[in-house]
Amino acid sequence: MSSLVCWLGFSRKIACLTFFLCGVLLVRSESQTLLGSWHFRGSQQVHRTEGGKVLKSVLQEDASQEVIERLIHKLASAPDKLFYGLDSSAHPERVKILQPLVEDLLAHESYGEVHGVSPSILNLNIAIRVGADRQLEWNKLLRNHAAQLGWEVNPPLKEGFTANWEAASQLPGFLMRYGQSGEWVVISVGSDVFNQWVAWRASMEKDAFPPQPLATQWLNLELQVSRLMAWLKPDTMQAIESVKLAWHGEGDHLRTSGALSLSSAMDESTEPWSIPLNRIVDPIISFTTQRNIAPLIGSLPGVSALFGGDIPSQSVAWAKPSRTQNRVVERNATPLYRNYITWPVEKGSESVQPHMERASQLMADSLLSSPSVRLVGNETLVTMQMTPPYIQPFLMGFEYGESSYQMAGLSKLLSNRTNPPPAALLGQIENHPRLRFYQWELTGEKIFEYRSLLNLLGALFQKGQMQQGPFFDWTEMLQNRLGNSVTQLLRKDAHTLEIQRKSHLGLTGLELALLARWMHAEAFPWIDADKLKNWELTQPSPQRP
Repeated sequence: MSSLVCWLGFSRKIACLTFFLCGVLLVRSESQTLLGSWHFRGSQQVHRTEGGKVLKSVLQEDASQEVIERLIHKLASAPDKLFYGLDSSAHPERVKILQPLVEDLLAHESYGEVHGVSPSILNLNIAIRVGADRQLEWNKLLRNHAAQLGWEVNPPLKEGFTANWEAASQLPGFLMRYGQSGEWVVISVGSDVFNQWVAWRASMEKDAFPPQPLATQWLNLELQVSRLMAWLKPDTMQAIESVKLAWHGEGDHLRTSGALSLSSAMDESTEPWSIPLNRIVDPIISFTTQRNIAPLIGSLPGVSALFGGDIPSQSVAWAKPSRTQNRVVERNATPLYRNYITWPVEKGSESVQPHMERASQLMADSLLSSPSVRLVGNETLVTMQMTPPYIQPFLMGFEYGESSYQMAGLSKLLSNRTNPPPAALLGQIENHPRLRFYQWELTGEKIFEYRSLLNLLGALFQKGQMQQGPFFDWTEMLQNRLGNSVTQLLRKDAHTLEIQRKSHLGLTGLELALLARWMHAEAFPWIDADKLKNWELTQPSPQRP
């Protein structure tokens, strides 16, 4: 009898240990496959909190309401586009089913994770906190949506209206799982929908969900960049390991904080800023500087190839106003693209000839294969002549004081003027040993500039343009509402950059212009990779004799 008791006690210990190890392995496996996550407080809670006055006001504008309505429709159409092709039209009945659920996702607290289970296979897991009445509606609508897709629901409805069920598609290994626990509804879509549900339900029952509760933040976002890129393209090295961001309101503004984890170590040294003030002529609408983050700069497309591996240790970029008035007809004239960047080089090595040779090789099969584009220049100035001449990119070398520099831009620069940028702006970057990146901008002006530039590139490379319509009107409204934005990257340790931003909407002009362009795209919220591969320059129409 005593032997039996001992054996039962031993068996319980083995069972507990096995359960513990399985849980550890499950958590470890889930963490290793995690590509990204978010935790959103929900618009209903956000509107009840302090801060972000400009954002809240902007969201009430008619242009924003129209964009939100279009956004909800596009998100409700996303499953059909994924299953039946990015160019296909979503079935109206299925879109109608999902629209109220998308509205709930925007209004209520939600937490989500994306896992790369194996190459080309993703798992999407979403948890949303809603009341019992909405949980019932989610259950009904998702069952209906699965039936509309022709998926097999288990257990079937004839066995009862259960709070937990799975649906299997005709695609092998593609499942959806629906579950409820307390105030939470959980939806998992992919090949492995059970493990995440088990782990999350255990946390919910312990009131320990989501994994990282929100404090004052409105939104937390995490992206495992190196893991995502390895999932997309195995055996690739990335300069960025991960990005963590958080947003919260403060007065009129949004505060963005976070961390950028790097693969390569940064040195501790900080060389003095070297800025040719005679080239930066006020008024300007943006001012950007960086130093001692060469691995990060070198990871940008084409930079390493253009510089031959010798990435500048620092640079400064700026832009002048793009909007100009046509005095004859009293309307805005064709935008000007007055964007410039300069960097110091060793004394006497300001020649741009090596860059011209590398650019010729880099673009031989793309831009320079077109008869409407050619590179011309000498030791100190190279110009890309384009027909029509909407932009005329250039690269030049020059001296300022005792230093040598190189400078690039999209249009001709009137140099050696005597109206430098405000001293207060330069004071923001001096005596700041941890500062690695600084950007100030007038966001409304930059939205106009980048929207115009993206439309120009769309016309030149046959990618289409964002003309009059809800998303264009939205950017026009924003360009008259948004003001100063400041972004800083500060060295925290050898592998970490601390992110700080103060802005009205949490995004810069470039980010807002790209967001509008993306939402405008037919494939949104997906990205049509095929359209990003080919960049053939539109050939000018032959002139009439």
